[in-house]
Amino acid sequence: MEVLSRGTWESLRSLELARNRITDAGAIRLLEAPLPRLLRLDLSGNRLTHRGLESLKAAAAERGFILEAANNGTETL
Repeated sequence: MEVLSRGTWESLRSLELARNRITDAGAIRLLEAPLPRLLRLDLSGNRLTHRGLESLKAAAAERGFILEAANNGTETL
C-alpha cells in the first residue's frame, strides 16, 4: 500500500488486489490514495471484516467505482 501513497495514479482505472492478506487498516490506507479515475477495485479473498467492507462499500458508492470483495470470510455473518 505504501507505493500508492507515493506518486500520482490519476490514470489508474482498475486495481486488482485479490488474495493479498489486506486487512481493514490496509483498505483504509488504500482509500486515502489519490485514485480519482478508479472504476473497479477487487479486494476479494483478503482479511476484511464487516466494518472494513462497509467502509469500502460507502467509498465505492460515493466515488462511483465497482467494488469486488467476495471470499473475505464475512459471507455467512
